[in-house]
Amino acid sequence: MTLKERAEVTMSLWSSDGRCIQRMNLGSLAAGDHSWELEFDAKGFPASSYLYHVEVRTDRGRFTDVKRMTSSK
Repeated sequence: MTLKERAEVTMSLWSSDGRCIQRMNLGSLAAGDHSWELEFDAKGFPASSYLYHVEVRTDRGRFTDVKRMTSSK
């Protein structure tokens, strides 16, 4: 993810049946490129399709984005 300015960022991971299985407050991040790794095996999450929801908050407002990802073993 690329931020154009400093922002407060949160991310949540949702199962295909609509349950929020993890929520992460990533804190205040500087402008620039950012990435995260989520260890599905370490968390005990099965191989499946998931949705992730990212919320970015700045002084100018709020942006949200939802994308689908697939975990495989």
